[in-house]
Amino acid sequence: YQRRVRGEEPTGILSITLPVMTEDLKIKNERLKAFYAQQLEKKEDPKDLDSKSFSPNLFLRDLLSKQSLSQLIKFDGDLLKDIKYLDSNMKTLVYDNYNKFISASDTIRKMKSNIENMESEMSRLASNIEKISKSSDKISDTLQAKREKIEQLSGVHQLLQKLEFLVELPRTIKQAVDMEAYSNAVKYY
Repeated sequence: YQRRVRGEEPTGILSITLPVMTEDLKIKNERLKAFYAQQLEKKEDPKDLDSKSFSPNLFLRDLLSKQSLSQLIKFDGDLLKDIKYLDSNMKTLVYDNYNKFISASDTIRKMKSNIENMESEMSRLASNIEKISKSSDKISDTLQAKREKIEQLSGVHQLLQKLEFLVELPRTIKQAVDMEAYSNAVKYY
């Protein structure tokens, strides 16, 4: 493609008109760049439970130094609820995926059985088609001589019909003249 500046005519087959960057768009663009740069530069916190670099010792030391006993007990209860919730979700996922796996396995087994049956039926069909083809060739060969004889007789029959018309023509013209149907007599002639 070719970049096209406003006011210029396109020079290529495919032209794209790019919008002019206003100050507002430039500011928004810079903010987006800064936001995503921060996301990329964000380092893993060893005290964050969801972090890949989680350190239980640092987390526990920090928790014990900053929390009171009642806060620790509440945090323990919340943590146990979260663990039970996550455990329940994991069991559900495992169960659902296990059922899907069993179902897929059964489907594959049925498909394999159907394909094996189909292969035997296809080979049987191929042998039947071969037998039919051979029988058709034999019948065609047997009837070829008779077909030629029939074509010859058909040609003779057409010639006989024309000859019969010519033999009957004088009598047909005489009858038309006797009946004073002169236009028919001329037509037959």
